[in-house]
Formats: sequence, C-alpha cells, structure tokens
Amino acid sequence: MNGYKASLSGIDVYSGRKAEKYNVISHKWEESYFMDLNNGDIFRFFDNGGRYTNMNNNSNVWMALGEAWLNEEEIPIIKTQMSFIEIE
Repeated sequence: MNGYKASLSGIDVYSGRKAEKYNVISHKWEESYFMDLNNGDIFRFFDNGGRYTNMNNNSNVWMALGEAWLNEEEIPIIKTQMSFIEIE
C-alpha cells in the first residue's frame, strides 16, 4: 500500500486552513483538529476557504494510516492513503 505524507494543518495551527473528518455514523463532515486524526479516519482539508486538491494526483479526500505527529520543524504530519471514495 503506497502512502502519502500530508503536512497540512488543522483549524488550530495555521490561519486559513482547516481539516474536516467524515463521520461514518451521521454521514456528515465535521471540523477536526489535524492532530486529532487517527488511523482509518477519512478526511479532507481547506486552505483559505478552498478545498485543497493535490495537484500531482488530483486527490482531495484521504484516509489516515496512523496518527498525526509533529516533525522536527514542529509541522503536523500524517501518513495517508488516497481515498477512492467520493463523499459529498
């Protein structure tokens, strides 16, 4: 399984960026702190009001493969797998 690293913040770290986690019970997107993402969470994020899309592969929904952590520069990181589920 190929993983991707996302270094984008949650609503608590950088102005203009926010994370949303998909609630599989209510079937709704909910704001989430990036550092609260856990293994198996489906998430997306927004930068300055626009939904972020990875320009290399056009993905805009990811599945977390583990927990978020801070790298040496204190930047939030999470290993992810692209989610092929289209959830709106």
